[in-house]
Amino acid sequence: MRSLALTLRSLQAPRSTPNLGWAVAAVASLALLAPVGAHAAKVKAPPAEPLVIEQGGKHGVADRSGKLLLAPTYAWIGEFVGGVAPFEVKEGAESRFGLLNRKGKVALKPTFEGLREFADGKAAVRIGGLWGFLNGAGKQVIPPKFQRVLQFSEDRAAAEVVQDKWVFIDPAGATAFELAEYETGELERFSEGVVVVLPLKQGNARLLDKAGKLVCEAPSRTVKSFSDGLAAFRSDDGRWGFLDHACKVVIPPTFAFTAGFRDGLAPTEQDGRWGFVDKTGKWAVEPIFGEIDALSEGLARVRVGTLYGYCDSAGRTVIAPIYDDAQHVGTRFRNGVALVGKEIDGRLERGWIDKTGAVVWAPWPPPKKEE
Repeated sequence: MRSLALTLRSLQAPRSTPNLGWAVAAVASLALLAPVGAHAAKVKAPPAEPLVIEQGGKHGVADRSGKLLLAPTYAWIGEFVGGVAPFEVKEGAESRFGLLNRKGKVALKPTFEGLREFADGKAAVRIGGLWGFLNGAGKQVIPPKFQRVLQFSEDRAAAEVVQDKWVFIDPAGATAFELAEYETGELERFSEGVVVVLPLKQGNARLLDKAGKLVCEAPSRTVKSFSDGLAAFRSDDGRWGFLDHACKVVIPPTFAFTAGFRDGLAPTEQDGRWGFVDKTGKWAVEPIFGEIDALSEGLARVRVGTLYGYCDSAGRTVIAPIYDDAQHVGTRFRNGVALVGKEIDGRLERGWIDKTGAVVWAPWPPPKKEE
C-alpha cells in the first residue's frame, strides 16, 4: 500500500491515442449541417484489449472470453494499450523487446534493448544504450538520446539528459523545463496539471506547473500525486492528511497512512486496519480490513486474514476473499476484469476474473461441482 512512485533504481530494469481533436470538430460541424432525423454514422467503440496471461513463469495472450490467442511463451508481456503491448524474449542472459498486436501476433520484432508499456500514446524504448519513445505504430517519435526516462503523463515525461541532469520533456522531446534546483532520486509524474518536486536544499515539497513555474509550497517534504483534486501529505510527526491545489490543508494529518482519492474515497490506515475516508476526513467505511485498495470501476481489493477479495464503496463484500494475492499484482478492475493470484504448487499463478467473481481465464482447474 506504500507509495507507487518510481525510484531511479527501479528504472534500471527495462520494463520499465492519436489526437482526435480535429475529428471531434469535424463531427460537430457535420452535426450542425445535418437535418433532424438524418441518419448519423455510428462511432464504433475500439476493440476490447486482450488479457495478458501467465503460467509457469511464461506469458501469453487471451481474448475477453478467455479464448487463447497466444500460449504462454514469452518471458514478459506488458499491458495492452491501443491494441499493442511490449513483450520480452530471453536469449541466454540477454533480453530483447518487441511489440505484439491484439491478436497476439508480433507487430514489431524483438530487436530493442528495452521497451516499456504505453502511456499517453508513447512507450519508452532503449536503443544503443539510450532511451527514446515509440508511438503505437512502432515509429520513433523521440530519438534515443536520454540516459533514463519516466513514462509520459499529461504530455510531460522526466528524462535524464546526462548523468544526474534531469529535465521534463514535451511530446516532441524538447525540454519543457529543467530540474537543476530539485532532487531527482524519486520523481512523481504529472497529475492534474502539476508535479510534486523537492528542493535540493532543505525545504518543503513544491508544486510546479507544466512550464516548471512554482504553483505553491506544501506544508511538508512528503507529498504524493494528485487524484480527485487532493494530494496526500505526511506531516513532521509522521501522520497523513490531504491538501488541495493551493497547498491548503483540507484534511488534517491524523492518519497512520493513506493513499490517493478515487471516486470520492481514499484507502486509509488507522491502528493497523484499513477503511475508506471521504473528502471531509470522516470514515465512510470503518477501518476493519487488513488492507484495502482504491476503488476501480466500483470495486476495491481487500485483505481479510491472509486472503483477498473485493468490496464495494460501502465496504460490502462483492467477491469473497479466496485469493492468495500476496505479491500485490495489478489487481484493479479495468474494463470489467481484474487479475488475481492463487498459490499452485508453491508458485503464485495469476488469472482473470470479472466483476461477479466468475473466472474469465485461469491456469488453475475450475472448482469441483457440488454433488
